[in-house]
Formats: sequence, structure tokens, C-alpha cells
Amino acid sequence: MADVDLFLPDLLYCDRKKTIDLLSVIVNDLVTEYSIKQTNEKTKEHELEASLNTPLGKIVARYKGDNNRSVEREGIVKLPTAALFTDLYTILNSENKVQRLVGFDEDIISQLQVGEFIEIDGSVTLSPVEAALSSIVDLVNQFKGLFSEQAGTEQIALLANLLKPKSATVILKPYNEITTSFVSSLNLIEENLFTEHYEIEGEFTLFGRVRKITPVNNKVELIKFLPGKLRMKEEEMIKFFNGFNDMRQQGLSFGNGVDFNENSLYLDGPVIEINPIAVYQNS
Repeated sequence: MADVDLFLPDLLYCDRKKTIDLLSVIVNDLVTEYSIKQTNEKTKEHELEASLNTPLGKIVARYKGDNNRSVEREGIVKLPTAALFTDLYTILNSENKVQRLVGFDEDIISQLQVGEFIEIDGSVTLSPVEAALSSIVDLVNQFKGLFSEQAGTEQIALLANLLKPKSATVILKPYNEITTSFVSSLNLIEENLFTEHYEIEGEFTLFGRVRKITPVNNKVELIKFLPGKLRMKEEEMIKFFNGFNDMRQQGLSFGNGVDFNENSLYLDGPVIEINPIAVYQNS
């Protein structure tokens, strides 16, 4: 078991709602935010004395109220997401509920079960399907200024908004020499993000629960992770990819330099689908 005292994750992503929901199961009467009221009584002993004839006195006079007035401040204090996640991880790890996948092989993968909490390091990339859509958004935003005086501007803005991601599917490849991939769909609402979502590509740690296990000789269709409005049939997506590649071959500079084809639509098994809770760099 890892030394929980040294768990200091540098969060890039954390699903606050999932974290709170899990903590509420463990901790009775969980309180994650509360109101605070502060009252300050103004007294003459604490007031600044200055003659109204001096520059300082004139300034003070503009802000000075009744000597007997009290000032109340009230606000909501929310426990930080990072603190909530660290507590959740510490509790689960102390109870040996976290499967830390380090130096594992295919035999360990075969023992994973749906619902199990896992923590795994690896190389994280955006799903190629969503990388293509993200590149189109960049292209639309790059050139929409050229059409600001022309008809069709509203349609261009609608297209950019439609393609703007509300979730991001990431694929993690472990450092081990195994064929298993891990895939997760991140909810991109503001409170879950500690950085821009496109920066969640690189060497990171994924923490979550096993949602589904797809065995070897099977495939996972990446299109199914797209929002409903963007979910196309395979033939339509291949046409989309072909048009995308044609534009790049004609000299348009956008995208990350990856060629997209029908193989980009799938992940070959074994694939572990993870219900994500956090993505971070482990200190």
C-alpha cells in the first residue's frame, strides 16, 4: 500500500460531484460547504481620528458612518475539490480499496473487476475522433473572422458551438509492454478542470472505477463516446475523416499532424473503460 501521508496530487481534472457522492457514502452527515457570518462592531476606540481640515480627514469623512453601526459579512465557504479528493483517496487507500497498477502484466488485468477503484500511470492522449473534431473547431474559429461582414456568420458560429466539446474522451496507454488500453470520458464543466482540457495530454495518472472490460479480439467503438448530436454512423465519420485529410493536404494548417482513417474509430481489446474521478501528476 502506498504511503498515504505523501499523497500530494497535482490535479488537472477532478469530478467534484463524483468525489462528494463517494465521500457521502463513507462519511455520515457530510458537509462540503457552509455559510459563515462575521459581525464587526465599530467603536470610537478603533476609529481613525483626524481633523476634517486635513487632507486625511477629508478622505476619512467620505467613508465614515455612524459610530454605532455594525458591519455584517456573509458568504458560502466551499471545501476545495483537491482537499475532498485527497481525503477520498486517503480513506479508500487506507482500506486497501485502491488497486495501484505498477509493473503489472496481462494476468493482473484479467483479475480486474467492474466497480474496482484503480490508479494507473501512463501516456494520455485525446481520442483521435475527438481530436479531429477539435481541429475542425480550431479551423472554424481561425477563419470565422474573415466572414464577419458576410452572410452565414451565424451558421459558422453555430457550427463552432456545436462542435465545442462538453466532454473529452482520453486514452491511456500504460508504460508496461502490454496491449491493454484504458479509456475514460471526462466531463468538461468548469468546476472539474484545473487546466485547459487540451493540456490533459502527456504523462499522467488516472484514478477511477472500472466500468467495463472489453476482452481481446473485441473492439471498442470510439464514436459512442461522442455527445448524441455529434454521433455519426461509421460511414459518415469516415467521409468526415477523408474530407478532413483532404483539407490538410491542400495546405490548410490545423490539427496535430495525425492522419485519420477508419482505424482511428476503434480501440482493439483488451480495453478497460474507466469511470474517471481524477487525472493528476503524482508528487
